[in-house]
This record gives sequence, structure tokens and C-alpha cells, in this order.
Amino acid sequence: MKINDFGVFLLLFCASCDFAYLSKPLPRQTYPKISDLLPTTDLKMDTCYLMRAWHTVKAIVPMDLAEISLENNTDEFYSYREEIPKSRDGFELYFDQRHWLTLDKDVHPIPPRPVYVEGHGPQPIREIPDMIIDEKGNWIAGEPLPPLPETIIDEAATAAVKLAWENRKRDYVQAIPVFIANPTANDLYLSAQDGRTFLIQEALNEQGQWQPIGFWHYSTCGNSYHKYRIPSRHMAVIKAFKYSGEYKTKIRFKWKNADQVVYSQAFEGSINKSQFTEEDPLFEWLSLTKQRDPKHYAKMFFKAP
Repeated sequence: MKINDFGVFLLLFCASCDFAYLSKPLPRQTYPKISDLLPTTDLKMDTCYLMRAWHTVKAIVPMDLAEISLENNTDEFYSYREEIPKSRDGFELYFDQRHWLTLDKDVHPIPPRPVYVEGHGPQPIREIPDMIIDEKGNWIAGEPLPPLPETIIDEAATAAVKLAWENRKRDYVQAIPVFIANPTANDLYLSAQDGRTFLIQEALNEQGQWQPIGFWHYSTCGNSYHKYRIPSRHMAVIKAFKYSGEYKTKIRFKWKNADQVVYSQAFEGSINKSQFTEEDPLFEWLSLTKQRDPKHYAKMFFKAP
């Protein structure tokens, strides 16, 4: 049996802090058939940038299902517990290289704003006129601001704009199905930020060194951080970009759960060499705001500071 035919497992055996673990591949006979909600495509992600990682947990389902749907059901598994139990070890992380899913390159689409009846939309901020108040608090000089017009949404125009947005041309590319499974008898907890698990990809550069081709953007809002409760014999399903480029190399996943980092076994792939060096606008802005602080870089790539 070839590992590439059946994917790669990762086993997390250690519950210690600041622990990096290179997994060993284990055989798996079958993978669930996934019913993707997006159409299939032969296109792959071809980019020149070091990209922001955006690995949303699409579904949490029983491990033993022969077929699963990616209809998002993750709300019922949200957890805001402050501490992840020590029993978090036991997760298995693996990916399937036999089947490809689909991702929209626009991973965070923003719907259009409502259309308002003319003269009844949101009003600009107005300056308060000069006024004089007597000792008793009575207004004795200056004119009060006139009342704002009622805000009225043009329902028909708004529906037409929304329909056009929903039917816009999409830019679909292939995705690698990634699974984080809990084969244990207990609940395990998965660290997350705004519904996304802490997962990036790395590739071997020409010097034979592993180098990130993705970075993590941490939210400044405390409410963004939460956990997913993964019940016994359940797994989280995630999509990861399948890259394509002129440089053939080995690629691996790097996953961070709380203070534990896990590397997958490598697989054959291709990227563009510029992904090692070219910073997308968000990364450049984050770098400038943090003044290229080494500790900030360490966090973005799940490295020890």
C-alpha cells in the first residue's frame, strides 16, 4: 500500500507544553465520501504571495460515516471554556490525496450593503452647533439640530443587488480535505479563532529547509478565540488550498493546538518560488505595524519566540 494513495495520519501522544511532533504515517483503508456544496474544478491555487491561512472548520461529524456532507453544523460544538483539558492529546490529523474538494478563492466574501430610498439613507456625522445653556440647564442660545430623516430601505433594489452578488462569477480552485479526528473515548478540544483552526502549510526551499508558504493573522478581539468540542469518535473536516506553480517540491501541514505544534508527513506538490518571499498586502501591513518584531513573526508561523 502506498501512503500517497490513502493519505497521512498524525497521532498526538504527548500532552506536554511547547511540544513539536513529527508524525509517522499510519495506514487507513477507507476515507469518507464527501458531498461538497461547491462544484468540482480542475484549477489549483496559483499565487505569487505568502498567503494568509484561512482554514475554516466546515463540519464536525462521526468518524464512522461512509459519506458526509459539508453543510456547516459547527455551532452546536462551540465552546468558550478558558482552559483546554490536559486530555487534548489523542487527536489524529490526516489528509486524503485521492479526492479533491473545492474552495472559493474569495474565502471571506462580504455581502453588498442595502439600497436606500433617496434621501432616506444613513446620514453623515453632523457637527453640534454652538449653544449656550443657563445655570438651570435650559437652552438659551443656538439652534438645535433638525431631526434626521427616517431610514428607509428600498427592498426591491436591495433584493436585486443581493441576487446579482449571489450569482457573481466565482473563482473556484481545488482543495485538500483535511481531517482532525478524535478516536478516543473522551471529548477533546480544538483551539480555534473565528471558526478556523490554526493550520498553515510549509514547503521545502532550494536549500532543503522548510519555509512557510502561509501565515496566521491573529485577531485583536478576545471574542474571536474559542474551542470546538470534538466528541468521542467524531472528526472536524477542513479544506486547505492545493497549490500549483513552477517549482516542484515537498509540502507539509503545520498544525497548532493550544501550545502544541504538529507537523504532517510531507507530500509531493508544486508552488511558485515567490511564495517564499513575496508578502501579500495584509502581511506587509502587519509587518510594518509590528515593526518586524521577531516575536510577532514567531507567532505568525507557530514558532517558538
